[in-house]
Amino acid sequence: MRLPACVAVVTVLLTAGALAVEVPLSDVLLKAEIEAFGKGVALQPLAVPDASQQVAMQLHEPTSGVWGGAKLAPGEYTLLFRVWAPAGDQDGFFVDIRDKRDRRVPPGQRKWHTMAYNFSVKQQENVALALVVQEIGFVVDQVALVKGTYKTNELRIGELPGETRLGPQIKPSELPRFSWPVQLAKVPEGPLTRDAATLLLQDFEADCPGARGNTRSADGRFGKALYVGVPDGRFVADTSGFEFGAEGTVELWVKPRPAQQLWSDQGWHYLIHCEPADGAGDKAFSLSLSRHPMTQLTLTAKLPGSEKSESLSVSTGGADPTQWHHVLVSWDMNAERQHLWLLVDGVGKHLEFTPMFAPTSFKQVELGNTPLSSDLPYLFLDGALDELHISKRCVRERLTGQ
Repeated sequence: MRLPACVAVVTVLLTAGALAVEVPLSDVLLKAEIEAFGKGVALQPLAVPDASQQVAMQLHEPTSGVWGGAKLAPGEYTLLFRVWAPAGDQDGFFVDIRDKRDRRVPPGQRKWHTMAYNFSVKQQENVALALVVQEIGFVVDQVALVKGTYKTNELRIGELPGETRLGPQIKPSELPRFSWPVQLAKVPEGPLTRDAATLLLQDFEADCPGARGNTRSADGRFGKALYVGVPDGRFVADTSGFEFGAEGTVELWVKPRPAQQLWSDQGWHYLIHCEPADGAGDKAFSLSLSRHPMTQLTLTAKLPGSEKSESLSVSTGGADPTQWHHVLVSWDMNAERQHLWLLVDGVGKHLEFTPMFAPTSFKQVELGNTPLSSDLPYLFLDGALDELHISKRCVRERLTGQ
């Protein structure tokens, strides 16, 4: 995940308990109940006798988490979370600090632990702080941010000096960008259907005017599919007649030829490309979904002819290469904050960022190969496409816990 140099991201996933040491009041920058910190997603109140205020928050869904931030001066800091892991050291989690990810587990016993995460700030900056679940069922009670470097279980948040308060907290919307996991309430189980926001629905059952190069009919996820083969197979959907670009969703089912190993191999493949309309302006953006071993499956919004872009990635290493997979990309460029979503089989990520792009229209959506407007060589999919649905509505209302 690319970040501006002015932002540090600390993404955490869980545990807690502690032995107190002396901490000056001036060193306690943040001391809060977890539900009062930042943006919470899919948190479930849980009565726990030994929790502060007798209530903690359970992270009970794959999308559960809390995101916030603080404006910090140069120095050493420790982020603390008081957490209880019901499976003890069998519950793994990740810690992300400035894009570096480490997997961690609680110290052992099934009890409260105060997990400590150390990081440094070299110049004054807005620091994004996030706690995100890996193993569902964790119980989270409190969060704190203190100056200095401390170890796990060296402090108890409840024994830090001062009142429980928010401290120098900033809203996630004040961060240049941040992302979190998302999940569809329901992955489509049957053929996709039209609704009021549908612009194009292609089931590939009959002739496909948009099929180009090496293409043919094949067995689909539902009925027939379009096979796009080596080297120049692709499908191009003409969307020039639609007001389509400020907000929208493109989803389809994909099954690469097994030897291609799209989800895990060393190849580089294009899946989706949305080309901005001619004359749309210098802030009109393109959207591309591609996969490379260095970036995983990555959705990129970019200003053509510029280096300015935003992107988010999801790992597909665990996806079965012999099965059909539901792929969805979505965006909303209308608001004070702009948004991208990328989901595979109903699970993925949401990126929110400072506005960079102008709402625009797309003249076409290309599937299965290098964009026609690029000078790249063929980067083919070599597989089958089925049930393409293009909508002028973003995916937000179809997600759980939002």
